[in-house]
Amino acid sequence: MTTLFPLTWKYLQSLDKEESNIYIKECKIPLGTKRPYYEYQEEIPEEEIVYIYFDPISKQTTERNPFNGLIIGGSGDGKSQLMKLIWFFLQKAGYYCLYIDPKGTESGRARRATTVGMNRLPPKISPEGIKLKHYLPTFATRNFDHMIHNFHQYSIRLHNITEKEMWRGLGATDLASLKFDEIVKEAGKEVTTAYLKGRIQELYELKQVNSQSFTSMYSTISDLDYHLINEKYQELDLLSNFQQGNSICISYNSCSFTWMSFDIGLKIYQCARYFHDRNNRIPIMSFLDDSGHYAVHKKEILKYNLAIEEILNIGFVYRTVGLYNWMSVQSLSIIDNRVAETYRIKIITPSFNNPDSLNSINVPKRAIEILKNRELLIDKERKVMQYILVREDNSIQKFFPFMCPANHFQEVYRPKDAS
Repeated sequence: MTTLFPLTWKYLQSLDKEESNIYIKECKIPLGTKRPYYEYQEEIPEEEIVYIYFDPISKQTTERNPFNGLIIGGSGDGKSQLMKLIWFFLQKAGYYCLYIDPKGTESGRARRATTVGMNRLPPKISPEGIKLKHYLPTFATRNFDHMIHNFHQYSIRLHNITEKEMWRGLGATDLASLKFDEIVKEAGKEVTTAYLKGRIQELYELKQVNSQSFTSMYSTISDLDYHLINEKYQELDLLSNFQQGNSICISYNSCSFTWMSFDIGLKIYQCARYFHDRNNRIPIMSFLDDSGHYAVHKKEILKYNLAIEEILNIGFVYRTVGLYNWMSVQSLSIIDNRVAETYRIKIITPSFNNPDSLNSINVPKRAIEILKNRELLIDKERKVMQYILVREDNSIQKFFPFMCPANHFQEVYRPKDAS
C-alpha cells in the first residue's frame, strides 16, 4: 500500500470513512516514519511506516496479549504527544480510556481537532478531537476557582475505601487500617466519618487501641472529612462514562502527593473491579502521564503508595480482567527488571539522561549505544525528533513520530471572566 504524504486539507476531508479506519480494522497504530517527514515529497511507502499492534475488543479477555507500554524520556521530548496519538487510535478501536494528568489540564485539549502539523499526521487520517469528559477531584481545586467551571468535579465516597491497603495508602498504620476496614465493611454504604469517629472512640475506651493509635486514626478521618469527601459532589462512575462513549481525563492540579497517589490507585482498582462487579468485558487503557508526580516512593511522606501498587497490579494481576496501561517516565525509579517484563513495548526519546540504567530493564545494548552516542536526530528548527521503539521481541526501530489528530498545543479552557 502506498499513501499520499503530505495530504491536502480537501483530500483529508473527502476521505472515505471506511478507508480512514484502515488502521483500526488491521489493529495497528501508526507511530511514525523511518525518515523525517520532509524527506517524503509525494508518497510514503507502507514499509516506511512504523507500527505497533493491539488486540481487538472482540477478542476474549483470556486470549488478549497485554498491551502495556513505557515511554521513557526527558522533559519536553514529546512523550505526552505520543501518548495522545496512541490514545486517539485506541479509543477509535473501542477501548475505554482513562487519562491521568497530574500537574495540568493539557489532556482535555484533545477534545478538539488539531490545527497544526497537518503534513505530519498519519496518512489517511483527518484532524479530529477525542470525545472526552474532563474531571477534577474536589481536593484538587485549590487556587483554581477562576477555571473550575470548565470541568466536572467529583468526590470520593467513604464506603468505596474497602481494602486495608487503601487505608494504608491514606497514611494509616497497619493496625488502624485493619480497624478502619472492619468498621467500613460492617457499616456498608451508610458509613460516615462521624460514625467512624464514634467507633474509634469506643475502641479507645475499650483499650483496643492505645492513645497514639487513637490520635493517628482520628487525624486520618479528619483529613478525609476536610480534603477528600464532599457530599455536595457525586462520586465518579468511570464505567458509566465509558459506556456513553467518553474517554475520561482526570487532572490533579499538582495537588497533595498523598491524595493524588491514593485517588489514582483507587481509580485503577475500580477499573479492575468492573470486570467482576459489573460484567465489563471491554478493555480499559490507563494513560499514566508524568508518573514521576505520583508513582514514586516518598517514604518520608507516605510509607505505602497505592498508585504504585495498583500500577504493578496492572502488569501482574489485572491483565486477566482486560486492564492495561501506557506510562510515561523520566526515570526508572519504580521500574525494575521484574516490572519491566510486564511492559511489552518501550519507546525511548533522545534526551533520556541515564541510558546505562536501561540495562536493568533489558533494553537491547544497541539501543543504549544509540542513546549514549547521540545517534538520534534532533532538528530543533523543524521541530523533529527521532525516537527508538523496542518491540515485544526486543528488536529495535528508530522512527520519527506522527502528530496526533487531536489538539495538543492550543488551550481550550478559559477563565470565567474571559471575554
